[in-house]
Amino acid sequence: MEISARTDRNDFLPPPEPAAPQSFGLALLAHALLLAALAWGINWQSQPETAGVEAELWSAMPQEAAPPPPP
Repeated sequence: MEISARTDRNDFLPPPEPAAPQSFGLALLAHALLLAALAWGINWQSQPETAGVEAELWSAMPQEAAPPPPP
């Protein structure tokens, strides 16, 4: 039996990915953009809205317009 010179790598392992660092960086960038969009979406809805309608009260207690009719 001849022993061939092999590396310590197992034959059943998948080959190493050549673009793993770029893929990891792209995933981090995508997650950062998603978090920024989520933060912006929460921020624009939390700002107070201005009232579009105003009402002026003429008296503090409402008064009866007319007495009830007699029975």
